[in-house]
Amino acid sequence: MARKPSGKRRNTLAIRIIFMILGAGFVLWSVTLLTLYFFGEPKDAVITHIRREMGERPEVIPNRYTLIIGYSFQLEDGRTIEGYSRKISNPVFLKPDGNSRIKVRYFKAMPFVNAMEKDTVPGIRHVIIMLVGVFLLYMVRLIRKTS
Repeated sequence: MARKPSGKRRNTLAIRIIFMILGAGFVLWSVTLLTLYFFGEPKDAVITHIRREMGERPEVIPNRYTLIIGYSFQLEDGRTIEGYSRKISNPVFLKPDGNSRIKVRYFKAMPFVNAMEKDTVPGIRHVIIMLVGVFLLYMVRLIRKTS
């Protein structure tokens, strides 16, 4: 019968599991965005809603807000797929009129995996997300060696 970890070992096990899940999530997020750029199908989507998240951002630059942009697009078979993205913007009030369009990319086999096209363009953002995930996975290994 296996022994249950106790005390310090239980805490390090929980920390390792949390770091492993977070690290794998960051790596998967970065890889998904990059594969959407290279292998995803482009499509025009209609902006359905724009909401402000919380209040003004606590940054050095004043009058910056986080907007949540909701969109939907129709597949060839008639199904409607919805998605959303976040954008940092100024305090100008935006209201979708039903005619505003944006470009999105999605996987044909899994259309629920989609993102705005500007979020999938390869750049330093994807490298940073990937490095954070790899660092967290490396920390799991270090924690295992020290315990």
